[in-house]
Amino acid sequence: MLPHIDVPRDHDEPEATLWLSRDVVGAPFPLDPKSPVGLKALSFADPVKSGEHIMFDFAYSLYTLIYLRLTNQLPTETMRGMLEYLNKAYVYQSVFYKNGAYTMFKGEQPSLWLTAYCARIFHLAQYPDWENYLFIDPDMLTKNMEYILRYQTREGSFYETGDPGTSYQNISLTAHVLITLTTVSDLPGDIRIEISNAKNMAVRYLREKIASITRSLPGGAGNVRFVRGGKRRG
Repeated sequence: MLPHIDVPRDHDEPEATLWLSRDVVGAPFPLDPKSPVGLKALSFADPVKSGEHIMFDFAYSLYTLIYLRLTNQLPTETMRGMLEYLNKAYVYQSVFYKNGAYTMFKGEQPSLWLTAYCARIFHLAQYPDWENYLFIDPDMLTKNMEYILRYQTREGSFYETGDPGTSYQNISLTAHVLITLTTVSDLPGDIRIEISNAKNMAVRYLREKIASITRSLPGGAGNVRFVRGGKRRG
């Protein structure tokens, strides 16, 4: 990240602050390590606030926290400040939560895409070491997954809330949900078996669709590589 730029000005002139960053979404801690950039997101005007926006900010801050922790660059005070912020964002996200699902905006119908994303990120945020500062309700994750599983077709694809499941092939949405099914697969109870079955159906669906698509490409399936477990398979 480039340094902060101060521009000389007269006292009667408007004031502005400019930050330049090489990162795609900006640096997480430009000034105070205990106050991520995303903290300002909670002060946005009501028309701008959305479940997707808050969740993206939560995920970005969480990934940064995990990276600093794994690389031994996380002082205790910094960790506490970040966890306090994440806890506030977690509570705020509940504004968009209803009956196991999340909505993009208040009062709208639930979003399967956002619910799958929230379940994946909140599952990642579960760490025994910091449960006193950030506790993710496991029952909420179970309800998230139960909601997601209700929107799988017999063919294995997933469809968005409000869509009968026949309008589109839903390849990208199914792949997105499959990542969540693979990540959030250790929940207690019968839901674990249901997740495993849904995952197998989604994998089969995507394989069939990818095979169909690649047959129509120049060179056929030889131009496509499947990646699983970090290894390429032709």
